[in-house]
Amino acid sequence: MPTCCCVPQCGSRHGGHKFPKEAGRRKRWIVAIRRDKWSPTEGSVVCHNHFTEEDFVATTVFGDYCKAKILKPGVVPSQFRWTKPCSPAVIARRNRAKRKEISNNSSPAIFPAVIAKRKEISNNSSPAIFPG
Repeated sequence: MPTCCCVPQCGSRHGGHKFPKEAGRRKRWIVAIRRDKWSPTEGSVVCHNHFTEEDFVATTVFGDYCKAKILKPGVVPSQFRWTKPCSPAVIARRNRAKRKEISNNSSPAIFPAVIAKRKEISNNSSPAIFPG
């Protein structure tokens, strides 16, 4: 039965590595995956996508099929969506969302004051009339 990776925003169903039993390492894994108010169960796993190739001792291979990836002792998951650089399109989308949020949260009481000030300026400064 496939198990789902417990890392937020992942959901990989390709198996994974169980949490360490040693309390210190287990705590480092929990902190690394950034899940608030959560503790892993016996079936909780972190998929291989969250480790670098240097984190593995070796892989057991049967023909062209990779049978198992074995983690080095003391390794902590480090590859997550939030640690990878964003594409320019993602950055632009986030900036648009921030600008929209700022404009939605700006005080509507400011706008009448701005309009009144503009009217005052336009009334006080009549265009200069030059003889032709």
